[in-house]
Amino acid sequence: MHSYIFQVRTAPLSENDILDSDNIKEGESVFLDYTYDIEESERENAIKKLVEQTLPKGMFSLNPDMTLTYNGGFPMWRKSYFDSVIKVTKSITPANVMDEYGTMRILKRSILNPFNTPNLFECGDTTAEKSIELMRVVANLSKGDKLYFGAVIGYHY
Repeated sequence: MHSYIFQVRTAPLSENDILDSDNIKEGESVFLDYTYDIEESERENAIKKLVEQTLPKGMFSLNPDMTLTYNGGFPMWRKSYFDSVIKVTKSITPANVMDEYGTMRILKRSILNPFNTPNLFECGDTTAEKSIELMRVVANLSKGDKLYFGAVIGYHY
């Protein structure tokens, strides 16, 4: 299956900082079969889809220059995230704690990938990670701050 790796920063990236499919690394719980560069039109569509379908509704506005403006809402999202992790945690029992594909896997996924998306995010160390990495960046934003995209890289998993 195919998805995207989004390079995201809180400041504009210089041309030298933009990654490509040859220098992105796998995060600890990420498997990349292969990566590939995409055309500008696909990049813009991927960013639009990210805002419209993946990120928390209303938290960001997409600007004409393909940056995002943070509108607020992180504390409310974090509480919802916390509640969902607690809900899964409460479903762990002595009988299912070691199930390979059961509750523990769901718990790990809910912690590392709160958006439940195949999209990955590179937020400063050339390593593609699950969506929690993006939200760690968002945790430090103030209303009106911008997020900037460098590369958007296609990948197969």
